[in-house]
Amino acid sequence: MQKILLISVCLYLIYISYKDIKTFKITKKDLVPLLIVSIIYTIFYSINVLDSFQGMLIGAGPFYIIAIITKGIGGGDIRIMAILGLLLGKEKIQLSLGITCLIWSAIFILYKLIKGCNGKDYKVAFAPFITVGCIVSILYA
Repeated sequence: MQKILLISVCLYLIYISYKDIKTFKITKKDLVPLLIVSIIYTIFYSINVLDSFQGMLIGAGPFYIIAIITKGIGGGDIRIMAILGLLLGKEKIQLSLGITCLIWSAIFILYKLIKGCNGKDYKVAFAPFITVGCIVSILYA
Protein backbone atom coordinates (compact mmCIF):
# COMPACT_ATOMS: atom_id res chain seq x y z
CA MET A 1 0.00 0.00 0.00
CA GLN A 2 2.85 2.37 0.84
CA LYS A 3 4.38 1.97 -2.64
CA ILE A 4 1.00 2.46 -4.28
CA LEU A 5 0.57 5.78 -2.47
CA LEU A 6 4.05 6.95 -3.50
CA ILE A 7 3.51 5.89 -7.11
CA SER A 8 0.18 7.73 -7.15
CA VAL A 9 1.94 10.85 -5.82
CA CYS A 10 4.55 10.65 -8.59
CA LEU A 11 1.91 10.18 -11.29
CA TYR A 12 -0.18 13.04 -9.96
CA LEU A 13 2.89 15.30 -9.84
CA ILE A 14 3.47 14.54 -13.52
CA TYR A 15 -0.11 15.60 -14.22
CA ILE A 16 0.37 18.81 -12.19
CA SER A 17 3.61 19.48 -14.10
CA TYR A 18 1.83 19.10 -17.43
CA LYS A 19 -0.91 21.46 -16.32
CA ASP A 20 1.64 23.99 -15.05
CA ILE A 21 3.52 23.90 -18.36
CA LYS A 22 0.31 24.50 -20.29
CA THR A 23 -1.32 27.16 -18.07
CA PHE A 24 1.30 28.43 -15.59
CA LYS A 25 -1.33 27.87 -12.89
CA ILE A 26 -1.68 25.36 -10.10
CA THR A 27 -4.96 25.85 -8.30
CA LYS A 28 -5.78 24.83 -4.75
CA LYS A 29 -8.37 22.46 -6.19
CA ASP A 30 -5.61 20.71 -8.16
CA LEU A 31 -3.67 20.06 -4.97
CA VAL A 32 -6.48 18.56 -2.85
CA PRO A 33 -5.85 14.95 -3.98
CA LEU A 34 -2.12 15.35 -3.33
CA LEU A 35 -2.84 16.74 0.13
CA ILE A 36 -5.21 13.89 0.97
CA VAL A 37 -2.70 11.23 -0.08
CA SER A 38 0.07 13.03 1.85
CA ILE A 39 -2.03 13.17 5.01
CA ILE A 40 -2.93 9.48 4.70
CA TYR A 41 0.72 8.60 4.14
CA THR A 42 1.83 10.71 7.11
CA ILE A 43 -0.76 9.16 9.44
CA PHE A 44 -0.07 5.55 8.49
CA TYR A 45 3.57 5.46 7.38
CA SER A 46 5.42 8.39 8.88
CA ILE A 47 7.86 7.40 11.61
CA ASN A 48 7.63 10.82 13.20
CA VAL A 49 4.77 13.26 12.60
CA LEU A 50 6.93 16.15 13.86
CA ASP A 51 9.45 15.30 11.13
CA SER A 52 6.66 15.59 8.56
CA PHE A 53 5.62 19.02 9.83
CA GLN A 54 9.23 20.18 9.87
CA GLY A 55 9.49 18.94 6.28
CA MET A 56 6.45 21.02 5.42
CA LEU A 57 8.12 24.16 6.79
CA ILE A 58 11.47 23.37 5.18
CA GLY A 59 9.80 22.69 1.84
CA ALA A 60 7.60 25.77 1.70
CA GLY A 61 9.70 28.24 3.70
CA PRO A 62 12.39 29.10 1.14
CA PHE A 63 9.85 29.35 -1.66
CA TYR A 64 7.63 31.63 0.43
CA ILE A 65 10.54 33.94 1.21
CA ILE A 66 11.57 34.04 -2.47
CA ALA A 67 7.97 34.77 -3.46
CA ILE A 68 7.79 37.69 -1.05
CA ILE A 69 11.09 39.15 -2.22
CA THR A 70 10.90 38.56 -5.97
CA LYS A 71 7.26 37.70 -6.79
CA GLY A 72 8.86 35.06 -9.04
CA ILE A 73 7.35 31.93 -7.51
CA GLY A 74 3.65 31.26 -7.49
CA GLY A 75 1.50 30.15 -4.59
CA GLY A 76 0.88 26.77 -6.21
CA ASP A 77 4.60 25.99 -6.14
CA ILE A 78 4.76 26.96 -2.47
CA ARG A 79 1.76 24.76 -1.66
CA ILE A 80 3.22 21.80 -3.57
CA MET A 81 6.45 22.05 -1.59
CA ALA A 82 4.53 22.26 1.69
CA ILE A 83 2.49 19.17 0.83
CA LEU A 84 5.57 17.27 -0.34
CA GLY A 85 7.39 18.29 2.83
CA LEU A 86 4.57 16.73 4.80
CA LEU A 87 4.87 13.56 2.73
CA LEU A 88 8.65 13.27 2.56
CA GLY A 89 9.77 14.61 5.93
CA LYS A 90 12.60 17.00 6.64
CA GLU A 91 15.52 15.00 5.23
CA LYS A 92 13.97 13.91 1.94
CA ILE A 93 12.43 17.33 1.28
CA GLN A 94 15.87 18.90 1.65
CA LEU A 95 17.19 16.53 -1.00
CA SER A 96 14.17 17.24 -3.19
CA LEU A 97 14.61 20.98 -2.75
CA GLY A 98 18.30 20.77 -3.62
CA ILE A 99 17.69 18.71 -6.75
CA THR A 100 14.84 21.00 -7.80
CA CYS A 101 16.97 24.13 -7.46
CA LEU A 102 20.01 22.54 -9.09
CA ILE A 103 18.10 21.44 -12.17
CA TRP A 104 16.24 24.74 -12.44
CA SER A 105 19.51 26.70 -12.11
CA ALA A 106 21.18 24.66 -14.85
CA ILE A 107 18.24 25.23 -17.20
CA PHE A 108 18.16 28.94 -16.35
CA ILE A 109 21.89 29.35 -17.03
CA LEU A 110 21.58 27.53 -20.37
CA TYR A 111 18.59 29.66 -21.32
CA LYS A 112 20.44 32.83 -20.37
CA LEU A 113 23.51 31.81 -22.41
CA ILE A 114 21.47 30.83 -25.45
CA LYS A 115 18.96 33.70 -25.42
CA GLY A 116 21.18 36.33 -23.83
CA CYS A 117 18.33 37.64 -21.71
CA ASN A 118 18.56 39.30 -18.30
CA GLY A 119 16.47 36.68 -16.55
CA LYS A 120 13.43 38.86 -15.89
CA ASP A 121 11.95 37.81 -19.21
CA TYR A 122 12.32 34.17 -18.24
CA LYS A 123 9.00 32.57 -17.38
CA VAL A 124 8.98 28.87 -16.70
CA ALA A 125 6.69 26.38 -15.04
CA PHE A 126 8.37 25.30 -11.80
CA ALA A 127 6.27 22.20 -11.06
CA PRO A 128 8.23 19.95 -13.46
CA PHE A 129 11.44 20.70 -11.55
CA ILE A 130 9.70 20.03 -8.24
CA THR A 131 8.40 16.75 -9.68
CA VAL A 132 11.85 15.57 -10.73
CA GLY A 133 13.30 16.48 -7.32
CA CYS A 134 10.50 14.66 -5.51
CA ILE A 135 10.71 11.51 -7.63
CA VAL A 136 14.48 11.30 -7.17
CA SER A 137 14.02 11.74 -3.40
CA ILE A 138 11.40 8.99 -3.27
CA LEU A 139 13.48 6.58 -5.35
CA TYR A 140 16.94 7.14 -3.92
CA ALA A 141 16.67 8.52 -0.39
